[in-house]
Amino acid sequence: MKVLAVSFVNASHVKATVGLMSEFAKRGHEVDVVASSFLEPHIKDLFTNSGLNFIDCGIDDTGETSAKLRSLKEGDTVVALLTSVMSTALHYAQNNHYDVIIYDYFAVPVYYFSRFVKTPLVRHFNGQAYTKTVAEQIFAANSPQYEDAKKYFHGLFKNLESKGLAVDYDTLQEELVLDVPGLNVISFPKEIQGFTEELDDRYAFVGVTGMEAQEDPAIPYEKMRGKKIIYVAFGTVLPAYETDTIQSTYEKIIRAYADEKDICVIMSIGLFLSKDSFANIPDNFYIYNRVLSQTGVLDRADLFITHAGAASINESIYYGCPMIAMPGGSDQFINAGKVESEKIGGQLKRYDFTSEELKELTHSILGSEEIKRNIKKVQADLRSKDGNCVDIVEKYVAKKANQ
Repeated sequence: MKVLAVSFVNASHVKATVGLMSEFAKRGHEVDVVASSFLEPHIKDLFTNSGLNFIDCGIDDTGETSAKLRSLKEGDTVVALLTSVMSTALHYAQNNHYDVIIYDYFAVPVYYFSRFVKTPLVRHFNGQAYTKTVAEQIFAANSPQYEDAKKYFHGLFKNLESKGLAVDYDTLQEELVLDVPGLNVISFPKEIQGFTEELDDRYAFVGVTGMEAQEDPAIPYEKMRGKKIIYVAFGTVLPAYETDTIQSTYEKIIRAYADEKDICVIMSIGLFLSKDSFANIPDNFYIYNRVLSQTGVLDRADLFITHAGAASINESIYYGCPMIAMPGGSDQFINAGKVESEKIGGQLKRYDFTSEELKELTHSILGSEEIKRNIKKVQADLRSKDGNCVDIVEKYVAKKANQ
């Protein structure tokens, strides 16, 4: 098969797309991926040795960032990049033969490519699939990221309408819920998906990909031998939105474990805080103000304190690491609730907990045989689906060809 894949423009979405499409390349399929490295240049590294053809939007013929995009404000830049990705993807779809188009759920205008080409469409979720109730709860949370997303997509829809690619609905929420192609693949544990009763036979749960554990040589694991390892990270986007308030959460975490001699804590504080922001860092804390190789840490960790973003949930379950979820917006509340109800961890309010509450919950989870059994069960189920997305898409494309 020849496959066209269309991603959203931030790293977590591109990483999920690359992981998924790499499985197609391994099976001998030819894959073009339309995305952008403009906002996060390290995205280019994801394509190294992937077997994928990266169509990088927002880069001019000389390889330099175009002056037009560079001059735009951040919000306008996102709209311009999204417009570029969608326009480029449509151009490729119209001017090349593809057997299937697989698109990120946030690349919502791709649904309307069916007006121009007859190529089968497959939508990919790397987190919660947007059923009616899931979408209602996510958008009701009013997280800053989603408030920004609504603005970005309003601008995108206006731009595409002027290019002859109008969408049917007025809001991003409606587009996510109502634009349902014939096949939707969900790279996310079924146990964490909300309101599965609202999913019909057009939806299939598949394995997660790109989960190889990558060691970070800067982390001194030899100093942690014989101790429990707790990993703390709140993603790459959240610290940018909550720089002024997230530090208080980190400080409460430090106080919770400062005197715990049998615990070591690896804490990623993101790119927007400095280690110098903390007055006293205990000897059992290893703090990094950069993005760590999360899979490598989770492969060794005994507990993960997380914002409960979809990528972090996937990685934690894939490596069998129980969680303490501290949600703050978007799909995180649904994810955190499922972590607790499925008994693969617990949850606390990110800005309304005490160090003592965190310490008590930590020891409860680390000492729970039930939680250990449950996380192993969910891990085994998720890993059992590795690679099945290719089989499902191949069968779907063959079925469509025979209709």
